[in-house]
Amino acid sequence: MDLVRSARGSRAPRRVAPRIILALAAALAVVAALAAPAPAQEGAAGTAPKSPEASPPAEPAPLILDEAALQSYFQASALEITEAGRVKLTYDFSTKDSNLLVDWLPKIADTKRRIRWSMGLEGTFSTVEDGLIIADEGTFLHRAKWEKDVELTLDYLSMSGHDKNDLLAAVYLWDQGKQIVASQVGEQCLRLAKNLAPKGKPIPAMPLGQLTGEERRSFGVRVRDGIVSALRGGSAVASSEGKPDFAKEIAAGQVGLAWRGRVNGFIFKITIEGKLNPEWVKKEIPKAIVERKEPPPTQ
Repeated sequence: MDLVRSARGSRAPRRVAPRIILALAAALAVVAALAAPAPAQEGAAGTAPKSPEASPPAEPAPLILDEAALQSYFQASALEITEAGRVKLTYDFSTKDSNLLVDWLPKIADTKRRIRWSMGLEGTFSTVEDGLIIADEGTFLHRAKWEKDVELTLDYLSMSGHDKNDLLAAVYLWDQGKQIVASQVGEQCLRLAKNLAPKGKPIPAMPLGQLTGEERRSFGVRVRDGIVSALRGGSAVASSEGKPDFAKEIAAGQVGLAWRGRVNGFIFKITIEGKLNPEWVKKEIPKAIVERKEPPPTQ
């Protein structure tokens, strides 16, 4: 016989402790959380979330160059340094100042008169000209090493008409002269072999541009952002833009002139403007580098 019965003769219901109810509720909440679907991942289904893209490496700060040190090294007629660290060198060969040749290779004494100063009454049929004369075949290269952000222009007077295959080009060369890109009299972009023979088709693809007798022209070459441009009268007439293989793996190098064939003419002036190669400056003109001062720490 049961010892505890209700007034109607049935058993009294057992009371459930409040602590047990709370524990059951907490357990159910945990089960519900585990059963809920995982939040959607960023990106395609079944793939890991996208990691933030790495920022491109910052470009090194331009060199701070000491103008007096550069003027002591280069024997140019004029030298300027821009705020962006670009160096502009001007060589006025119409002065016939032999000191200007110190910055150029080869030495004219070693060229068998393929590079020489004008003499006496040399010039056109009606004028006498002073300047540097080039003829036959050769190169005339500036001794500095430049970043692939540089341009060279020259003021030139042709004294003889050219044949269709004659070369007269402002050049940029790197890899110890194994790679050469050029501007043929400011009309086309070329690639040249080490022996100065054209490689591949010029841009634009047409017979090599030539000069006539007693024709005076300003032309040059520009290398920037991996693009080679032929300059004439200060403007780009042709470029390798859209042709990345034209100057593939271009690196720091030298600028100058290259010619062969029936070439005979006066160079009156050459101007170079660009960024000097930092490693070359550190090696050749260490005194030209001004230490960059760091700003004081903020309080």
